[in-house]
Amino acid sequence: NAAQALAVVLNFSTFTGAIVNSGLVTATATATTLNRAIACGLALNGDTLAGSVSNAGTITVSASANNTFAVANGITISGNVAGLTSLGISNSGTILATANANAAANAAEAFGLNVGVGTLLGGITNSGTIIARAGDRLHCGLAVGVYLTASSLGGGLVNSGTIAGLVTAGTGTGAGVQVFNGHVAITNTGVIEGSRYGIDLSNDGAASTINQNGGAIALVGSTGAAIRLSSFADTVNIGGGTIVGNIE
Repeated sequence: NAAQALAVVLNFSTFTGAIVNSGLVTATATATTLNRAIACGLALNGDTLAGSVSNAGTITVSASANNTFAVANGITISGNVAGLTSLGISNSGTILATANANAAANAAEAFGLNVGVGTLLGGITNSGTIIARAGDRLHCGLAVGVYLTASSLGGGLVNSGTIAGLVTAGTGTGAGVQVFNGHVAITNTGVIEGSRYGIDLSNDGAASTINQNGGAIALVGSTGAAIRLSSFADTVNIGGGTIVGNIE
């Protein structure tokens, strides 16, 4: 059982067109008994999305559980999505995802933008704000601003805004950007920061590239690194801005 708040959910085989938000999307899930709390602002699941996804408004998502785990997703894209035009995913607005688990034996996970597809042709552009916050008492909470498990990200990730993953209670992992299995080219002139890692590439499936051209990539906690590399031949190009913390 779960306390669920799902603002917009699209399950499709083929979707043609653009998905655009310029207003306010909110979802709040609160579990006061033994149920999980799951909240999501926009959930897309399907095979072919021949269009683009853009947010110029505000998406605010909150999940809170007293006795089990809590999961909050601002925008999540999953399934075997093989589409998205060259426009890809863009955010010029605000995406806030907050998860709190109040029991000692349960975890909280929050993702601002969670992309778990096979191939994303158009890449991701952020000129706005994407923040994930998670807090729990189990010390295994996870907060990730942009979480990428796509095997291929054609247009890369271009950030001129703010992307943050912050653990607000416990000693879990907060990462501005985290890549799992796939690989990506990240270009930053804004702010990418996390409580444990600004950018975490440690679970890459192949070599990734970071182009730090301005702004900052920062560790904002006491433990971790600004950039955590994988076992592959990742490349970090520093052309401007600041790196606050180590590269490991």
